[in-house]
Amino acid sequence: RLEQQLDQLAADGAKQYPGELAFELHDTFGFPVDITEVVARDRGFAFDQEGFESAMESQRDRARAGTEISDEVFAASVGALVQQAGATPTVFLGYDEDSADGTVQALLVEGQPVSAAQAGQDVLVVLDRTPFYAEGGGQIGDRGTLNDAQGQPLAEVQNARAEDKFTVHQVRAHGSLQVGDIVQAAVDVEARRATERHHTATHLLHAALKDVLGAHVNQAGSAVGPERLRFDYTHPEAPSAEQLREIEDLVLAQIMRSTPVGCRHSSLEEAKQSGVTALFGEKYGDEVRVLSMGVDDFSVELCGGTHAARTGDIGLLRIVSESGVAAGVRRIEAVTGAGALALVDAREAQL
Repeated sequence: RLEQQLDQLAADGAKQYPGELAFELHDTFGFPVDITEVVARDRGFAFDQEGFESAMESQRDRARAGTEISDEVFAASVGALVQQAGATPTVFLGYDEDSADGTVQALLVEGQPVSAAQAGQDVLVVLDRTPFYAEGGGQIGDRGTLNDAQGQPLAEVQNARAEDKFTVHQVRAHGSLQVGDIVQAAVDVEARRATERHHTATHLLHAALKDVLGAHVNQAGSAVGPERLRFDYTHPEAPSAEQLREIEDLVLAQIMRSTPVGCRHSSLEEAKQSGVTALFGEKYGDEVRVLSMGVDDFSVELCGGTHAARTGDIGLLRIVSESGVAAGVRRIEAVTGAGALALVDAREAQL
């Protein structure tokens, strides 16, 4: 359907792919808009982002108009509630720290602000500063604990997510928590390091895919956690076994050279002009974080996630599976570090 639309637009002499067509593919057929944008631009068309967003907003308006539920019933967002509670934007310390003291700025229980929470309750906690990475950019949120001054756990942090400019910790309280308390926020270091290995390996994998399959390869989604990585990419056909082996070998070569992972800050415009890989569908601020890794900057991408200090920290990478998930979109799942070693051990035992 997309190819037919592009053929017709080309025949009509159009220069732009209409946003309402992209919305139809997204809304009716479940086709990812970022892939539509990639394909349209590859065919030489500008992409009508404003038209797509306008069609999306019109659908929301129709949905609201089609219900008898009054506006008052819709709950305020967590970010709005936290802001009303007087909280200031959370300062993220996780690039350099695994634990840090922070002041409890807001507590929410069952969607309502409270001044205190008790043991056994599920609570949303907002601190003024935290080392916990909030889920985003494909990387899962950190888990860990909130501790008292003696290092005893007050709450188990099950996840962290971003709401506006606040990091919201999803916790199960083990003790009393009050607004104004100073707590020690401690990330699960083992899980964080495993996640960092997978995230850094994802960047190397993306670069290796471009090297072996072609520059047309673009990220179409990712999921990075302690157990494994999942990477979706644009490519019209399944890579051969030889190509997958070459991709894996390229990543392993960069791991064995154990070069430092570099990080610098830049304006978004400067980063784009220098050819840094930006991901479709990601929203970037005016200042961006540029991650470079590997010999001769094998991979250079914009990324806000946490990473290994050196490529050698990844230890080992093994591709677990490669499959198709949609027309023109493929998926690779892989493991690194101890997980990769366990996979090799299991295969050897099976043999």
